[in-house]
Amino acid sequence: MLSGYILGNALGLKQRALREHHVVMETYKEVAGTAKDSSMIPWEKLVPYAATDADQALQFYYEDKEEVERRGLQSVIQTEFALIPVLLKMKRRGVLVDRVALDILSQELAETIDNRRRRVCELIGRDFDIDSNDQLAVLLFDELRLRPLKKTAKRTRWSVDEEVMHYLETRYPDNPLPTAILDYREVAKLASTYVNNLYTLMGPDDRVHPTLKQTGASTFRFSAEKPNYQNQPSRDVTWKKKIKGLYIAG
Repeated sequence: MLSGYILGNALGLKQRALREHHVVMETYKEVAGTAKDSSMIPWEKLVPYAATDADQALQFYYEDKEEVERRGLQSVIQTEFALIPVLLKMKRRGVLVDRVALDILSQELAETIDNRRRRVCELIGRDFDIDSNDQLAVLLFDELRLRPLKKTAKRTRWSVDEEVMHYLETRYPDNPLPTAILDYREVAKLASTYVNNLYTLMGPDDRVHPTLKQTGASTFRFSAEKPNYQNQPSRDVTWKKKIKGLYIAG
């Protein structure tokens, strides 16, 4: 994976096998079916799957090794290899979360979400499921007769994504509803993406243990997952400061 990454082949094993070796590899989902873990998969299905993974990885190892040497990139891949135990240690150590600050911020966001939901319902004039995009499309474009901008990717209905809301906000400056919907979505996303998920990701030590991925970005920087704590909101300075403040030194 690392050699493919520094050579510009930032693809998964199965995609590379198809593109470069013309081998169609089974996905784990195809092999597992309804099995909850690999111990429940019959060996006659599991062994060929695992063997193909090993075989393709080994082939790419030798091919990439030759190409790395041809391009004079040995020092680059040695640096990448040296980082593996460092990143593993960082993952095991984890990042400390301020539990008290998390509880306070979670409650504050919940109250703000509730207030902004009530504001939208007041503008509509009735209780409304703001999170239902189907209902929202009917409200905006059928009931209120606002002009739609585009359809969804599957073209099943008019889109109500962020771009459309900003378009409606500009086109109908006297109608406060698009702005109110954007305000609601902003805090709802902050809560679900950056705050409330920490409760499920934290260990008993109040630390999250994100994976720093060496091959996660084409610019050679790290990317993080579970949680993606490098990705912080940038629009609202107040919320941004509070969310960043959840991560503290031990």
